[in-house]
Amino acid sequence: MTRLVWSDEYSVGDTEIDRQHQEIFSLIDRLDDQDMDASAMSVTFEKLDIYVREHFADEEEKDEGGGLS
Repeated sequence: MTRLVWSDEYSVGDTEIDRQHQEIFSLIDRLDDQDMDASAMSVTFEKLDIYVREHFADEEEKDEGGGLS
């Protein structure tokens, strides 16, 4: 799997949202760890699921308030 590497070109101009995007990249990247056992992978998927849900809620809230362009 190709590593996901954050680049400033992905920035939406909101520090909090950009930080969340970077964390999502990191969680996805962890899934490619060849040494990760099934239990650790399951935990990572669960963290990713929770984090993405929270992230989209944050984005929607900011979008409704005019915080994202």
